[in-house]
Amino acid sequence: MKVIYVAGRYDRREELAGYAQQLRDMDYIVSCRWLGGDHQLHEGAHEVEVANHPEAGVSMLAASFARDDYDDLKKADTIILFSERPEAYAKRGGRHVEFGMAIAWGKSLIVIGPRENVFHCLPQVRRYDTWLEFINRMEVKV
Repeated sequence: MKVIYVAGRYDRREELAGYAQQLRDMDYIVSCRWLGGDHQLHEGAHEVEVANHPEAGVSMLAASFARDDYDDLKKADTIILFSERPEAYAKRGGRHVEFGMAIAWGKSLIVIGPRENVFHCLPQVRRYDTWLEFINRMEVKV
């Protein structure tokens, strides 16, 4: 059975959790704990409070979240990345790191949305404009 990792902006978590449930309903395993909502240090964490962190960035308390994401992605056969339009708020960008790891590990690569960077142009990347287009063309194989 295929294991899928869903990557995207944290503030789209509820939307992406819905898509993950659709995949589970189709008998896929979705391996991404971040969609459960437990990977949030505080309300508004997507607006990193640089002045409050001694590292001038994300608190080291988030290290366990990175380990969860790393382990979940490592187990997956496929990554589905939800990309963003250039004008979208997308400051932190962990999804790009996840996509890069998926490339290096030889995972199946899917982008839903516009190509955000040159790595989305690789020949092994399948891209769809929308979730609906992806689901309609998927024919029960990811």
